[in-house]
Amino acid sequence: MEVGTLILQLNWSKKRKVSETNLVFLQTVSRMLGFKKSPKIKYYTFVYSSNKPNRRLARRLMPQKSEYLRYIKTVLERNRIWDRRTIFWVCPKNFDFPKIVSAFNPDLVLADVIDDHRGWYENNMPEVHRLTENYREILGLSDIVLANCQNVKDSMSVFSDNIHVVPNACELPEFNVKYNMPGDLKKIKRPIIGYVGNLSSRIDIPLLEHVATTRPDWSIVLIGSAYGSPDILKLESYRNIHFLGVKKYDVVRQYIGNFDVAIIPHLNNALSRSMNPLKAFVYCSMNVPVISTEIHNLDELLDLVYVSRDKNEFIEKIELALAKKKSQYLSEEQIVLLKKNCWNERVAQVLSLINDKLG
Repeated sequence: MEVGTLILQLNWSKKRKVSETNLVFLQTVSRMLGFKKSPKIKYYTFVYSSNKPNRRLARRLMPQKSEYLRYIKTVLERNRIWDRRTIFWVCPKNFDFPKIVSAFNPDLVLADVIDDHRGWYENNMPEVHRLTENYREILGLSDIVLANCQNVKDSMSVFSDNIHVVPNACELPEFNVKYNMPGDLKKIKRPIIGYVGNLSSRIDIPLLEHVATTRPDWSIVLIGSAYGSPDILKLESYRNIHFLGVKKYDVVRQYIGNFDVAIIPHLNNALSRSMNPLKAFVYCSMNVPVISTEIHNLDELLDLVYVSRDKNEFIEKIELALAKKKSQYLSEEQIVLLKKNCWNERVAQVLSLINDKLG
């Protein structure tokens, strides 16, 4: 990341709460200073200076972009990576990755196509073309290609004929856990109808307006970033819609655990069709009733999710979930289904593919 771009992440406006940019800045700086680490994972971020005239001080303190490969080499050697078989695992939106592979020649390259990112740039054809060529190059040099859903596999099949679908998953359910009520949630009256995720162009804004006006006694809580999607902020005018901003994953579970109902109010568009909603797995594993619009890629969890075909049915399904009340316990069928779709199973699937390739 260019240092000027990093600094511009800082947001001092009134809308900073609903933007992830300040969090990106803090996370990046913590990696640079070595504060973000764990016993098994080490985090690094390459921050460089450009040659712009107003970056003179930064040029003295920061490396140039041309030093990127040298930086990677230093990090790998410092951690003795070459003492064992080496896997480069990439999300194919990294435009520098082909030259990294060429420079270091790892034992295996794994491309993890989380979403088809071209869906974010429908009105920016130069960026769509740039991403297309990047997919073509990275998937062409990869030994293993993962896609998070069938739609992504289909869209990537022009670049590779050996793509494995590995959907998102859940953490194994926790039993007898009481989730503390966060302070900003305490101020909001029940029932709480909650959403966690990116507040992007996949959100059905008219649907949320319909719910807010039809059921003014319900509180709709939206947690996540609205950066780049200002349209959704018009919902702040509704007294029963609450934007709580961006939360770290380790605290967001406290919020979800206190929802009466969790929702996935997504539009059925090109963007949502190439996504496998991680939030659905998290909601279900925490035993919160889930109401979703009729979208793609919910196959694994359809038995645990109320799916609505229109805005009136969306409200009916929320009413049904509220009437049944949130159960404290998971049924045996729920536990079996969640275990089948937990991260342990997904990791085992990926490790099997890697072991087969490496022999």
